[in-house]
This record gives sequence, C-alpha cells and structure tokens, in this order.
Amino acid sequence: MNRRKIYLLSVALFTLAFMLPVLLGAYLLTAGSKTFAVASFLFAFGALFGQIGALALYLRHKSLRAAPSSSQGNRYV
Repeated sequence: MNRRKIYLLSVALFTLAFMLPVLLGAYLLTAGSKTFAVASFLFAFGALFGQIGALALYLRHKSLRAAPSSSQGNRYV
C-alpha cells in the first residue's frame, strides 16, 4: 500500500473514530451518565485532531508529489 492510500485510509478511520464517540456520548448523555458522556466527547475531540493531522499529511504528500512536475514546466522560463 502506498502512502496516499495509507493517509486516505487513516482519514476514513479517524472519521469513524470521531463519529462513534459522539454517538456514544449523546446516548450516555440522554441515559444520565454525564461523566462518561463528557469522556466520550473528549475522545471524539482527540479523534478530530487525528483526522485533521491525517488530512494534513495527505495534502503535504500530494503537494510534494506535484512540486517536481510543476518546477520542470517552468525550467525554461
């Protein structure tokens, strides 16, 4: 598996890791377990940072792959 697929897969997994604690926290909040609901929302917040980080790594990889091809086009200018 190349880096592009790994980064996109990690974005998808962090998205799921964000959605599940949010749903669990909403359920726990309605069930009356406020402490565990807050903990679940904090885990979701951490997964959000993981998702943003994975997306940033993907965009960095994409821009680094595009940089050599764009510099070759401007070589004779």
